[in-house]
Amino acid sequence: MEKKSCLVKKIKQTDNGWNLYPIDEEEKPIFISRENYSGDMPPFFKWPWQKVRLEVIQIDDFQVSASIDGIKLFEIQEKDFPEEIKKRLSYGEQLQKDYEEKQNKANEAILKALNEYLQTWPQNPHLESQISELKICFRPYLQLHLFKGPNAPEYVQKVNLMAKLCEMAQRIYYRHFDEKSLLGTASAYWKYGMPVFGEPFPHYTLRAEEIEQAVNDQSKTDITLEEYYEADRLLTEVLPPIEDELLKRYLNYTVRDVLRYYAKDLNELSSHYLTDAWDKRICTDEREYQRQFERMKLLKYHSLILPEQFSDQTIKNFIGSYTLK
Repeated sequence: MEKKSCLVKKIKQTDNGWNLYPIDEEEKPIFISRENYSGDMPPFFKWPWQKVRLEVIQIDDFQVSASIDGIKLFEIQEKDFPEEIKKRLSYGEQLQKDYEEKQNKANEAILKALNEYLQTWPQNPHLESQISELKICFRPYLQLHLFKGPNAPEYVQKVNLMAKLCEMAQRIYYRHFDEKSLLGTASAYWKYGMPVFGEPFPHYTLRAEEIEQAVNDQSKTDITLEEYYEADRLLTEVLPPIEDELLKRYLNYTVRDVLRYYAKDLNELSSHYLTDAWDKRICTDEREYQRQFERMKLLKYHSLILPEQFSDQTIKNFIGSYTLK
C-alpha cells in the first residue's frame, strides 16, 4: 500500500465525484469517486494561512481510503477489495514472508559467526578508557551498554567490538567533515544521516561485487559505495581477520549505520547549544548531552551485536548518574 499526502489548493465537483488539485502544479488532480464517498466535501473556504491536507492510501490506482484534515471520507475493508487487488496483496504478503525468512536465516548465521569470532578475542582491560576517548554521542551509547547492560563476559566483548566499530565510523566522519566549520554538522547530516534508501546502502544481505558487476561503471560505484569501501578497509586494518563473509558485511553495515545515527545526533545536538549573549557556548559537551539526551537516537540504537533495549527510566537514571566522560 502507498500513502500519498499533499496540500490541496482547490476542489472541483464533477458528475461522478470530485477532483482535488494539489498545490504543486506538476501533480495531477486526485479524483474521489462518489462510488466510494457519497457524502459532502468539507467546506473548502479557508483563510490564506490555512492549509488543507489530503491523505490517500492506495494500491496502484485503487483507493483504499481518503481523508481531509483528519476527517475520514471513506475506507474500504479488505474483504471488499476487487479480486485483482486481493491477489496483488496476497502476492506481496508472500514476498514479505519470504524476505523475512531469508532475513531471519541470515541473522541466525551472523549471530553464530559473531559468537565464534569473539571467542578468539582476548579481554580488553582498557575498554572503559578507550570508550572515554571517543566523541560525545558515541561515548554515552557505549557507556550505557558497558555499565547497564548484562554483566556477562560475552556481552562486554560485544561492547568492545561495537566500540571498535564506532571508532571506525568516527574516523570516516572526521575524514570528510569538520564539525566546527560553517554547516559542518549539517553537511554531514545531509550526507550520512539522510540515506536515499532509508538505511545505509548496500544492505548486509547484498554483495558489493554483485552491485559492481550489475552497474559495470566504476565512476558510479566509487560514489554510491564510497562509505562501504572506507568501512571495508578499516575492518581489515583494525580488526583481526574476519573469515565469515556475511559477518564482515554485517560489521561493515553496522559501521555505516552508527555513522548515520552519529551524524543525526551531532547535528541535532549542535543545533540546540546553549549560548551566551556573544553566541559562545555555555555548557561542556557532556553537560549539553545531558541536557538534550532525550533528542539523541544513537542512545537507543540496538543491533545484533548489542540487542539490549533499555527503558526510558533506565536511560534517564544513567544520564543523571554518570559524568559521560
